[in-house]
Amino acid sequence: MYIDRGDFITCQIGNKGEMMWVATYHPDAPPPASGDVEWIEVNTKRELQSQLKRFPKSHPVHECAAANNKKRLLHFGLYYRQHRRDGWHRGRICLLGDSCHATLPYVGQGANMAIEDAVSLATCLEKHHFFMEPAFQEYYKQRYDRTRRVVNSARYLGLLLHSQNPVISFIAKRLGPVMIQSNVLMTMTENEFYNKCPISMKPLKGE
Repeated sequence: MYIDRGDFITCQIGNKGEMMWVATYHPDAPPPASGDVEWIEVNTKRELQSQLKRFPKSHPVHECAAANNKKRLLHFGLYYRQHRRDGWHRGRICLLGDSCHATLPYVGQGANMAIEDAVSLATCLEKHHFFMEPAFQEYYKQRYDRTRRVVNSARYLGLLLHSQNPVISFIAKRLGPVMIQSNVLMTMTENEFYNKCPISMKPLKGE
């Protein structure tokens, strides 16, 4: 993984040498907040090139952009959405994952939260003999606080990484590398996301 300035990140995906890269920026106008328009191909080279100018010519983002299949280049906004406080179900329909607690990508826990939701929901349904109303209510109570902590952690980390306040930006640039190299950030992350995980880490029967 390569992280630079809070604006550019690359990481390897799979074992075939493929890379994913992300470049973030503060837009002049807010990007779309909903609908399919949020996930579209960048349709003009001008828009991409205008953002690449922010990086020096020696920056790896230029190499990534040149090698990227333009049809696989996505442009979308990042939004913080508050947790619903009125439950995650209506009748026989119950939500899990991003549909009820969408999270920003800065802590990499979106898929994990959805998996935890699924296990918790299945456990609650079994506990209440598949009577949906009490099962859905208990599921919501079990998952609300943990998912809210994760969502807020991602939000605050994103604000820190992309702050336009010069003081906060300076502190982030100085402390970020130190925390990563000293494993402080990894220890904090492991404690919150693994040690405090409410789902049993024991292997399934038969394994």
